[in-house]
Amino acid sequence: MPDDALQVIVGVISQTASNLGVTERTVVDRYMTEQHLDAIATATARANATTLDGIHGADMLTIPRFSAARVVAAIGMCLKLAVAAASAANTDEAGALGVATDAADAVTGLGAALAADDGSESVTLSGPTAVYARRVITATVNYLRSANWECACGSPHTTARCSLQLSLIKDLARVNGWVEP
Repeated sequence: MPDDALQVIVGVISQTASNLGVTERTVVDRYMTEQHLDAIATATARANATTLDGIHGADMLTIPRFSAARVVAAIGMCLKLAVAAASAANTDEAGALGVATDAADAVTGLGAALAADDGSESVTLSGPTAVYARRVITATVNYLRSANWECACGSPHTTARCSLQLSLIKDLARVNGWVEP
């Protein structure tokens, strides 16, 4: 069973146990059948395949070289925050690790694009690289905004955005991304 399906199943079991006021073991023993687990795993695999199809079918994006460098720096900060969140108590570890994995993919693609120096002032990103960069920055801003992750400045930001979040939002726009106001 793929790790993402396993994480979804664990999340469903934990949430069900919390809702019912019982232990996870009780949920598994009394409320979930093998068919439930198979259905969750199948649905997760289908969703994952659809997501990957969308990522790999995305259009290439040409941006100024300076913008690509800024996006690398932004993703570095996102990765730092994701690692901190993954090791913190009471946090969505799977979500943080997902951001970290996407950050690695984005930085690899950005690095390859920047290394292909043809002397021009612009860089062409592959579709998947642009998608991963947008996903990483968007998820980070949303986790910070919801106070699920601690901001590097040490303050929760449920109503206002600090300079780090504003900077991340500007860098997100460099790869044609946006967040809700």
